[in-house]
Amino acid sequence: MTDGRTILFVHGKGGFESRQSWLGPLNSGLAGLGYPVIGAHGDRIIEADYLVALLEGAEGTTPAIEWTEPESRIRHANWADHLVRREALAEVIERSRNNPGPLHVGLVSDTPLPNAVAGTMEAVATYRGSSRHRYAAWRAVLGCLPETGRITVVAHSLGSILMIDILTRLPPGLQIDLLLTIGSPMGVKALRAHHHGVDTAAGFPSDRVLSWLNVYDPGDIITIGRGASTFFKAALDAPINTGASHSLTGYMSHPVVAAAVGFTMFGDRAEQQRESVPSRRLDPRWDPLLLRFAYTQQLWATCDTGKWGFRRNLDAARRVLARRTIDDIRRRSDAMPEEVSEINPLHPSRTPREGDLLIHAARLVRGQMSDTQLVVAGVDFLLAPALPPFDLDVAGSHAHEALEALFEQVRRPSSAHSGPELAQAVIAAVKESQAVLQESGFRWGPVLITAGIGLLAATGVGLAIAVPAGLAGAAAIAGTLATFGPGGMVGGIATLTALTGAASVMTGVGVAVELSPHDPRYELVREAMATQLADQTAVQLRTSIAGMLAVLFAQRQLGLASDAASIEALLLRTESLVEHERGLHAEIAPGRPGTKEWNAKARVLSRALASLEVRAVGSDPAVVQRAVIRREIEAD
Repeated sequence: MTDGRTILFVHGKGGFESRQSWLGPLNSGLAGLGYPVIGAHGDRIIEADYLVALLEGAEGTTPAIEWTEPESRIRHANWADHLVRREALAEVIERSRNNPGPLHVGLVSDTPLPNAVAGTMEAVATYRGSSRHRYAAWRAVLGCLPETGRITVVAHSLGSILMIDILTRLPPGLQIDLLLTIGSPMGVKALRAHHHGVDTAAGFPSDRVLSWLNVYDPGDIITIGRGASTFFKAALDAPINTGASHSLTGYMSHPVVAAAVGFTMFGDRAEQQRESVPSRRLDPRWDPLLLRFAYTQQLWATCDTGKWGFRRNLDAARRVLARRTIDDIRRRSDAMPEEVSEINPLHPSRTPREGDLLIHAARLVRGQMSDTQLVVAGVDFLLAPALPPFDLDVAGSHAHEALEALFEQVRRPSSAHSGPELAQAVIAAVKESQAVLQESGFRWGPVLITAGIGLLAATGVGLAIAVPAGLAGAAAIAGTLATFGPGGMVGGIATLTALTGAASVMTGVGVAVELSPHDPRYELVREAMATQLADQTAVQLRTSIAGMLAVLFAQRQLGLASDAASIEALLLRTESLVEHERGLHAEIAPGRPGTKEWNAKARVLSRALASLEVRAVGSDPAVVQRAVIRREIEAD
């Protein structure tokens, strides 16, 4: 369908709904699947309000039947075409569907209970009991329809019954590309009494209503657990999980709804997606930011559809962060003292756009990162807030599922490990590191690994580890765009890169190493890193060190190169600083909260160093040697 698309929304028994309650979540779903949003390009949006007409029941003519059954040959050809379209729609639905929750046993449709429930609702009771009021509602909806053209119809609850009843009364020049019924009570027998025979193949106007999808939650009491296909031959049923909710927003938030509307209004995206990826190669220093957005996209895609409220909040956070990031890029570009050259990562041809962050991120970084780089990023994703600065509560199992899906999407084809293998190694390493540092009464929660590390934005573009005064240019990491993105979205990747000695393999994600262990400034930089680790709060320090250990544990499990000696040396120096400060506090302010904080930091470091010693057998020779010497000293 070209520009000038038309979509009609028909509300349920509760009356008129705000546009945001149905179009907002639908557009979020469309964007998440890579479709354009509705309303951005002159689309016509019609919202039919029939409740007042239904309840008032004004006298008027009965809407006429405008469709007659064609001759047998044409009817069979039309029905065959309808079945082909239904099969194509079914394939699209299955590609978009998350695993549905367990199906609930539906009530038997012809028992007194459903009719009794329906009878307690004024609008429903009026609709089923009075032809005058019913015809008034029909006229109200038919009066909203264009006489000609093509439309997509979304009808909720009682509105779905009304639409079914007027399918043979539509204007002759109007074609419905998709009839989408959601949360429909058509399982109630009394509400299937006025549809003029559209329940049969012969009586359904398949030349005017090209597709019919009925989306329902078997746990939604209004649907009484029944779909449409049992009663209407033309309908395709899509049982979903909204958490047993009848909410309009709950239904419209489900990816099945977005997939059906997107496919109908914009075409199948399976082939189009490959063509929609920008052909330009963004500056590789944006890769950490793109990877973070790709992870949040997987969080959205793997979210339990029954938690539609959380899914909506997750989508809102992603869109807000994308807009803030683009604004940040624009401000920094405008602040440059001269025109930005084409090789500058802030040049418009080298920077991401909002669609790159929200839709194309995974495809833009696919194959660009090594396993070691993904390990560092994965540890950060599991320990830090998912969408900083927003404190969304992402369940561990949900984060793990999203990480597996992300790594499978973006890993290099030459990798010796599958995406799930990489993710499981990271997940196990994070659990192991947390177990090492666990203390009674402490509860793990997401903490920004960058907090207090001293990752400071350099002038213009960049991120650097702070170093003592007078060491201008002696930063351990420079030339990365990791500071971009609100709330420190990707700074943790660069932080862990520095703290674990993995910087030599991170040049592909915008990290350029300036110093090596042989450089005379190396010790000064490590001293600065230890100082800033020691200055963190106990909670921040515990999370930062958990990240360091997790990277090391995952590297070893996957057979990747690691630098245990560098990590141990940094922790030993941090421990020395902490012990010195703890001793002073113990003498000057014994038993005070500040002293207890330093005691907690000392315990964290002691546990981390002990863990490295236990795991030193067969690993880095320097770590093994120090472990042996320490045990000999303690034995004496």
